Amino acid sequence: MNNITQLHDEVVKSLNKHNNSWLPLGMKLLELTDAIGDMKKAKYWENHFKVPSFQHYCSEILKENPDTMSKYRKNAKCIRDYRNDLYEKWEEDNSIQIPGYTIFYELLAKKNALSDDKFKEILDFIIDDSYSLSKVREEVYKGTAMKPKLARQPKNAVVEVPLSAFEIIEGRKSLYVVKIIQFKDDVLKYYYGIDDDGLIEIDETLEKLKILLQNLSFKHEEISNAA
Repeated sequence: MNNITQLHDEVVKSLNKHNNSWLPLGMKLLELTDAIGDMKKAKYWENHFKVPSFQHYCSEILKENPDTMSKYRKNAKCIRDYRNDLYEKWEEDNSIQIPGYTIFYELLAKKNALSDDKFKEILDFIIDDSYSLSKVREEVYKGTAMKPKLARQPKNAVVEVPLSAFEIIEGRKSLYVVKIIQFKDDVLKYYYGIDDDGLIEIDETLEKLKILLQNLSFKHEEISNAA
């Protein structure tokens, strides 16, 4: 309880200073949601703040736009996961310039349509080369245009049964390697340019589903020995 209270106090302090940079506030929001356990752990948000979710915490406790706060948090997670050195530099020198949060979010919204290498490359461009929003969009377009298209099966294709052990293993793998990723790309395509917390939740849910399918495949891979 004391840890949550301290993190909340740090969020409020960062909120009062965040005109200088969105990043420290985003990091504190990320720390708080990590400590709570999730953005929608109703029991714990209710216990600590008398609200049912992170979104309500932002609007009712912080009196801030929950969509903007969610973007700060998501961007901060990206920095922590890929380029934590940026935050470390800011902690050493609060006067350094941090790119605007909308530039990072523009990239994050297209993350699943890019290869991991291309995503990291553009992120580095933003941080190290001060890429503008239009330049990021240009690089994202190049990255998605270069991504190889997956071969589609004809609609009238016949699935033969029984499947061989090899086909079963490969089919299980395709669920998390191909199909979940393809579905995430479709969601981004049809909701391109829209900012909505629901899209963040869908992305996180599909990522969890991908991990569950991957773990399930690994767990039952011994069928390959029967081939």
